[in-house]
Amino acid sequence: KFIGGRGNGGVFSWYDTGLLIGRDGTVREVRDGSPAWKAGLSQDMQIVAVNGRAFAPDLWTNAITDAKTSSAPIHLRVKQAGYFQRIDLPYHDGLRYPHLQRVAGTTDMLTQIMTPRIPVPSPSPSASASPAAGS
Repeated sequence: KFIGGRGNGGVFSWYDTGLLIGRDGTVREVRDGSPAWKAGLSQDMQIVAVNGRAFAPDLWTNAITDAKTSSAPIHLRVKQAGYFQRIDLPYHDGLRYPHLQRVAGTTDMLTQIMTPRIPVPSPSPSASASPAAGS
């Protein structure tokens, strides 16, 4: 099940901040070169608070959305190996999801791929007629 950037109760924030986060805030993966990677987040850290509030998947999504209209970084409180630290995540591009976009002047390959190769036969009138009674 994957709905609105969340899967299995966690957060799929791969295309915006570069994180896969478990439902308890544990960082499962950090994409190399992503805003989260540059801010210092790493695998197995646990995000315990976002902007001063206890971590929750919906709160994370709201923080990413709200940061788009703010110049302040997203303030995170993280826990790793029994130590707590504050990490500021300077991300302001909002939620991002991959999508297809046509490149002007190129062949529309998707339409060619999706076109049926074999013509679909239309139903014949005799196939829908019911058998005669008493036959």
